[in-house]
Amino acid sequence: MPLKLTSLFFDKEHIIALIGEANARQLDKTTAHLKVVAQRSMRYSASRTYSAPGEPPRAHRATGAKVRKFLFNYYDPSTKSAVVGPEKLSNVRGKDVPRTLEKGGSSEVQTREVIRKTRGLFVGVLVQSHTARIAARPYMGPALQQELPLIPDRWLNSIQGP
Repeated sequence: MPLKLTSLFFDKEHIIALIGEANARQLDKTTAHLKVVAQRSMRYSASRTYSAPGEPPRAHRATGAKVRKFLFNYYDPSTKSAVVGPEKLSNVRGKDVPRTLEKGGSSEVQTREVIRKTRGLFVGVLVQSHTARIAARPYMGPALQQELPLIPDRWLNSIQGP
């Protein structure tokens, strides 16, 4: 049975017992802030325009802005660290979309062409697939670089004695 990501959220009792209440609270705050910075970097696009290579990807309301919505922060017991990042999209063609956007790579792209006979009569749709090279559009790396200098100050007074 696969592990549910939600069972690793910082508000779960077994995670709090594992790392302590103060650590869980501070890790949750820090990683949640990092997640919000990454989400805000992905601006909504009014039309079907795309971001330039090197800029964060645009979020498209028509497609549900999946990369922006599916960012999570949780605790990974195997590495004993906090993790912030996108969930692997399971019901989307090109399941590695978040990684391809962050680092660049290739993806299968489909084009659709409506075929009409003379006088505008509809005949069908021609669907063709090809592999496209996608330039990197990082959003998690720049968010971390922006937040990195602020993290020590957030931890400074997080744990207090009796």
